[in-house]
Amino acid sequence: MFSTFMRINNIFIRLSVLTFLTWFAGCSGKEKLTVNPKNGLLKSDIQLTRNGQKIINVSTADCELAGGYVAQDVNGIILKTTDVESMVTIQLYIYYNTLSDLVTNKVMPIIDVSDYNDLKPVCLGHVMFLNSQQQYYTSRGSLTLTAFDKSTGYASCQFSFTGTDLTGSKATFSGSFSNVPIYPDEDAFGNCAQSVPGLGNGTLTNPITTPTGEKTTVSFENTTFTPIEISLGGVNQTIQPAQKVTFQAKAGTQATFNATTSGKTSSGDIVGLKMEWSNSSVTFPTSGTSNVPLAVSGNYFFIMVRNNSVRKINRVLVNYQLQSGTTENLLITNDKQLYKLGYYKAFSNSNVRLENTDVNWNWSYSSSVLALSFKNNQSVTLNAN
Repeated sequence: MFSTFMRINNIFIRLSVLTFLTWFAGCSGKEKLTVNPKNGLLKSDIQLTRNGQKIINVSTADCELAGGYVAQDVNGIILKTTDVESMVTIQLYIYYNTLSDLVTNKVMPIIDVSDYNDLKPVCLGHVMFLNSQQQYYTSRGSLTLTAFDKSTGYASCQFSFTGTDLTGSKATFSGSFSNVPIYPDEDAFGNCAQSVPGLGNGTLTNPITTPTGEKTTVSFENTTFTPIEISLGGVNQTIQPAQKVTFQAKAGTQATFNATTSGKTSSGDIVGLKMEWSNSSVTFPTSGTSNVPLAVSGNYFFIMVRNNSVRKINRVLVNYQLQSGTTENLLITNDKQLYKLGYYKAFSNSNVRLENTDVNWNWSYSSSVLALSFKNNQSVTLNAN
C-alpha cells in the first residue's frame, strides 16, 4: 500500500492542474459511498485563511463544492471548493479504512507523504491559487471531521496545516467546511446558486472576480525611495525602488490592493512614518498592460543624511518642538556615506535637528536645503559637516 500511495503522490506533485483533476475524475475507492445528489443544497460555510489572513470566507456563496473518491486502490474522499470570487481552490484528501471510521467525529493528522505508513484515517491538503497558478502542498497539520452522514453524503470539518510550494516557501493555512456534499463522482459539483460574493469584514477579501476570460495586466511602479510591500488577490510582492511588479486578472476586473513602505534600520525597525495605500482600487485594462505609479504625497518628505563630520550622529529630531515632532535614536556613522532615513510630515515650518553629545546640526524651514516643494516624492539631503 505504501508504494501505491507514493506513486499516487508523485503523480499529484508532477501533473499539471488540468491533468491532475482529469486523473481523479471517476476514480472509485474499494468501499463505495452511495448517495444521490440533492435538488437543493444545505447552507454551506467555507472559510480559509493563509498566515491569519482570510482568502475564502463565504456562506452559501459563489463557490463550487465537490466530493469524490481519491484513487483506484485506496479508500478516500475529497473535500473541495473553488471560490469563483477569489479563484482559490482548497482540496483536502481523506484516506480511511472503512466508511464507519468517518461516521463519528474523527480527528486525523494531515500528513506529509514521508509520514504515511498505512491506510488509517489520514488527510492530505492542497491549496491552489488559480489566478497565479501558485500551489501549496501539505506539510503537516490536523483535521477534525465534525460531521459525516453516509445516507445524505454531507460532511463538515475543521483543519489547519502548513503548506510548502515548489520554491520552498511556506504558509500556514486554517479553515473549515460545513455541509459539503460528497458525491460518488469528483466532478459532480454542487453549485451554490443563491450567493453572496466572498466577503471578509464587509469587503472582498480576494477580488479576482472571474474564473474565465482574457486576462490583462496591471503593473505597479515604485517611484518612492524605499521598497514597497504590495498585496492584491491574495498574492504578495515586493517592489524595489524604480522597479515594477505585475498582477493579472480578467479584463475589466476591479480589484483592491494594499501596500506599505517605510524607511528601516538594518535590524528592520521602521524609521520615520509608514506610508500606506489602504484598500486602494485598480481596474484591469481591456487589453494589454496598464501602469500604476505608487508615490508618496507632498504632505510628507523623505530625509537622506551624509555625515561628513568627525563625530557620530546618535539622535534625529524632525519637526522639533512642533506638535507632530518625532525623536529617534539613530546611529549614523561619520563615513561620508549617504544614508536613507524615512518619511516625515511636511509643513511650511518643518525643521530637522541632528544631535551628538557634543554638537547639534540644525536646518529650519527658512534654509534653502529644507525648502520643500510639497510635490509627490519630495526629499532633502542633509550634510552634517
